[in-house]
Amino acid sequence: MVMVKDIPYAPSTDERLNVMLELAETAPNQTMVDLGSGDGKVVIAFAKKGIQTRGIEIDPVLVEKSLENIAQENLNGLVVIENKSFWDVDLSDVDIVTIYGITSVMPRLEKKLRKELKPGAKVVANYFTFPNWKPEKEKANVYLYIQ
Repeated sequence: MVMVKDIPYAPSTDERLNVMLELAETAPNQTMVDLGSGDGKVVIAFAKKGIQTRGIEIDPVLVEKSLENIAQENLNGLVVIENKSFWDVDLSDVDIVTIYGITSVMPRLEKKLRKELKPGAKVVANYFTFPNWKPEKEKANVYLYIQ
């Protein structure tokens, strides 16, 4: 586990990643962003489904690891990784948001997402739930929310 600014990095398991893809029900021409994208595992999986993907990661070491992993998968140009805090990113044009957050960020993140996301946008949360937003679906501790 890697810690940056007191936020732990823990990669999604393959099982949970598959559930995230299933619940997101992707379609061509959609866009997705992974908040706290770590090593790029989630954005790579969505890009392989033909989704325009973007990862937001604050840790420069993990950004470099993401870029290496993206290159290994021959997905350069299909995935964008931004080295910044997801609090500073406008999400108004995104169709799908994925997050493997922690309990302490979920209340504030819920407010940000509900304010910024367009109607019909999906949020797929791995393990951690939002305090007030009721999920549309749940499977294996992965939750789907629809704006």
